[in-house]
Amino acid sequence: MQAIKQLSKQIQDQQAVIARLDAEIERVESKLGEVDGLDHALSELKERRKAAIERVGAPIPIRVGVSPNSGVGPRSSREGGSGQREGIAELDAEIARIEQAKAEAARQDGLAALKERRKAVLVDALKSGSKADTATIDKQIAAAEKRRDADAVAIEADREAVDLLKSAREEAHDSLATLEAERIEAVSAHLLAKHDAAQARYFEAVAALGGPVEEMVAIERAWCAAILGKPFPARGSKALADVRETGLRVTWDRSVLRRPEVAAEYSHGYQECWFLPEWADPRNEAFGDEAAKSIAAELNSAGVGVAVAANSAPVEREKLVEIEVVRGTILGTKPGSVKRDASTGRVTSTSVSYGPGSRLAVEESVAALHVKQGFARYAADLDAERARQRIEELRGAGKASVKPLAEVE
Repeated sequence: MQAIKQLSKQIQDQQAVIARLDAEIERVESKLGEVDGLDHALSELKERRKAAIERVGAPIPIRVGVSPNSGVGPRSSREGGSGQREGIAELDAEIARIEQAKAEAARQDGLAALKERRKAVLVDALKSGSKADTATIDKQIAAAEKRRDADAVAIEADREAVDLLKSAREEAHDSLATLEAERIEAVSAHLLAKHDAAQARYFEAVAALGGPVEEMVAIERAWCAAILGKPFPARGSKALADVRETGLRVTWDRSVLRRPEVAAEYSHGYQECWFLPEWADPRNEAFGDEAAKSIAAELNSAGVGVAVAANSAPVEREKLVEIEVVRGTILGTKPGSVKRDASTGRVTSTSVSYGPGSRLAVEESVAALHVKQGFARYAADLDAERARQRIEELRGAGKASVKPLAEVE
């Protein structure tokens, strides 16, 4: 487990490195996006405008099966061309908006404004015939150009940084994949070692059965030799036959039949039969759940995220509802009559015919079918209806002042 813990720690560290690189890449790309966004959008719009113009200027295709005099083809083409020209106009408007935004951004950096001021000074000097004094503005323009060049260098450095960061992230992902593969191998080796140890104990337990089974067989043989004419009353050689033919078998009190609700499903005399051990019975649905959870907890403590599902979800039986027969007869099973013969496995039950006025509990789906076909009604509905009728009868006779539930506040 120590090797798994160390690998999990290295994986966590590598994941932290990747998260840090992701954050830095996002920060720098966001910064570059503010610079490159308008240029990229403008270039894309111009390409779309060029393609739209080429479509409008393309020859109108001849539509097969349309009369030249019907006007359908040309009219459809004119309508399509009109829509395309409207699309070009929209692209032109968007291009103008972005170019205006770029111009505004250029003015805001100060350099464009300074150049406009210098131009104005020169124009004024020419008008007045005097010598233009642009020394101060020239210094300001030089400083602004220096800042612009520095910004350009910084932008280029950011672009290079993004490339380097992405390369580092790719290497980190490769390292992470290698570590995860190594951890999978370590977990596999750990689990197989635990399985091999359990399997060794299983073989020891199987070998240990040989002695008791041999003695049980020998005792029966001795009984038959010593007590003639009286059958051996215990398991004896049948224990060996169980192992050879059907598998391990134990008495009922060591099987799932020790649970009263399971024993109730069997017919009289099941105590004389032998069954699968409780842990091996298919009805023991939780078998292995706790052990699996324990192993998962061990792996989780070593940094391996494991969630073990239950061996099998409990089978949900359909809900029973009570119905009353109102027409014909319904064949049902007498409550508590379903029994399993422990020696043969055969299931028996007692059938009962229910006539009008009789009630029985059946599965919801079966009840719905009988009600739909008009053979029965839900007992709860009938009880409520009869209660209302009884209240009305008592009221009419002046013997009751009971209010219907709908009138009770």
